[in-house]
Amino acid sequence: MDDFTGSANTGVDTSKWLYTTGTSYPGGAANFGTSEVEVMTSSTKNVYHDGNGNLVIEAIRDSSGQWTAGRIETVRTDFMPPSGGTMLVEGRMKLPDYTGISGSGYWPAFWMQGKDFRGNYQYWPGTGEIDIMEDVNVASTVYGTLDCNMIPGLARAETLSQNLEHLHPDFTSIGSNGPLPI
Repeated sequence: MDDFTGSANTGVDTSKWLYTTGTSYPGGAANFGTSEVEVMTSSTKNVYHDGNGNLVIEAIRDSSGQWTAGRIETVRTDFMPPSGGTMLVEGRMKLPDYTGISGSGYWPAFWMQGKDFRGNYQYWPGTGEIDIMEDVNVASTVYGTLDCNMIPGLARAETLSQNLEHLHPDFTSIGSNGPLPI
């Protein structure tokens, strides 16, 4: 758990969070396998505390047209519900306030991945991924998806839920709770 109470313009607590930098995971697919154009950084221009209990992950386009952004993941890999129980994963997010063409290409997301993905970056989606929230092209609509390799011939299982809710223009709490139908 992290309440992101760091001082303004400071990076994340690296005892809890890992920065992903560059344009792919080591040995993984180019552009993270999704044709991303930004370079991920650990710069406090892209990932920083705002000093008010919020973490900001900001995509920035420079004067030459190059994009930088931030991507972090937990250091811990042992998250799981108790036997027969459930687990809550939740975040409070404020998404970019862009509409129309100015939002094209933004794809903020909040997701969980199986621990087997670390060090085995070619095996996605077989390691499993739960997209708790994806806001494609800043449509202000939340999508949740279960990625796996369980259906022969398909890399992505059916979407568990679409259009879960339209996002409030301010902060919205988003989470996943309960046993998953896997």
